[in-house]
This record gives sequence, structure tokens and C-alpha cells, in this order.
Amino acid sequence: MTTPFDLSGKHLLITGASSGIGRATAVLCAFLGAKITLNGRNIDRLNETLQSLDSNGHSIIPCDLTDYDKIAELVKGIEKLDGVVFCTGTQKTCVAKCLNKETVNSLFETNFTATVNLNTQLFENKKINKGASLVFISSVAALSYAEVGNAAYGATKGALTAFAKIRRLGRTIRRKREKISARLRQSRRCRRRRCVFAFGRCKMDYGYGFET
Repeated sequence: MTTPFDLSGKHLLITGASSGIGRATAVLCAFLGAKITLNGRNIDRLNETLQSLDSNGHSIIPCDLTDYDKIAELVKGIEKLDGVVFCTGTQKTCVAKCLNKETVNSLFETNFTATVNLNTQLFENKKINKGASLVFISSVAALSYAEVGNAAYGATKGALTAFAKIRRLGRTIRRKREKISARLRQSRRCRRRRCVFAFGRCKMDYGYGFET
């Protein structure tokens, strides 16, 4: 089968891989040639996902991502990644007037905070390869599909959507700055060369020194 989505040689971490979207994503990515590290809370269901994957070399790391200390252990033991698919999530139907602090905090911990903390620690520990892809699984509940009882759930996915958009914007701005800085350095070096040549100076170290 010929496909433009060849993932051979790529190492991916997929959270929430014990069922649903996470499991389906793992199966597809393994089929496309990636080596998968599966994360979830239920070891038995993670093993079921593992057994459904094509080829060998895949692994599981059971971990509750709402536990900050356990995230640190997961990140410490994982190999560098070419991509992460954040599928961690839970849903609890509850009409707005019956929402309480515990329900809201629980939904945000699982659907938003856990993903943000994992994302942060992966970058802090330099586990993300250059050019890696990050995929954040949100929901139509955060956009245009309103359903009674899903106010808190939709809010958590809305927060995740905003985080992902701004995260992408930050990377885009950083890349543009890097390109601009590189062009400025090149331009300064060119001007320096012209000046040195014009004054008859024959120095070999003029190419650097204009970085700020």
C-alpha cells in the first residue's frame, strides 16, 4: 500500500491509548510504521491496545497524568519523541446548575491540566526532537456543538483548544524570529565584508561579532 503518511522510523507517544480515539490513533500510526509508546491508566486495556498493533518494538507506560510526580517519572524514562498525540480525556454529563467544585476540578485536571503539564515536562527535559508534531485532541463541544449537561466538559476542551492554538502561534513566531535573525546576521556579515574590503583590511575574523 502506497501512502504519503509514512511514519517509518518515527517514535510517537500517545496518551489515553487504552480506548477510544487514543487506541484508534495508535493502531493507525503503528500500521503506518511508527514505533508507539502507549500511555493510559488501565494496564490491562493498554495491553489490549499493544496486542492490536502491527509489528514489534512498541511499549506501554502506565501512568495517571493527573499526578504531577508520575508525569516526571514517565518523562524521565521515555526515549526522544518525533510526535505526541494528546488523547487523554474524560466526560461527565452534569447540568450547569448542579456543577460543583469537585466535578469541575476533576474534569479540568484530566482534560486540560494533565496535558499541559506533560507538554511542559517533555520540553523541559528535551524529549522532543526538532521537527516533531504535537496533536491535541479537542472536541466539537468546544466549538459549535452545544449540548445540555456538557458545559464543564466543553469548557475544558475550549481551554485545550486555546492552548494548542497559542502554542502553535508561539512556535510560528519563534521560527520567524530565527529566520529574521539569521538574515540580519548574514546581512551584517556581508556589510562587514564590504567595509573591510573597501578599506583594504585583510582580516579573517570579521564574520562574527554582530550577534546580539
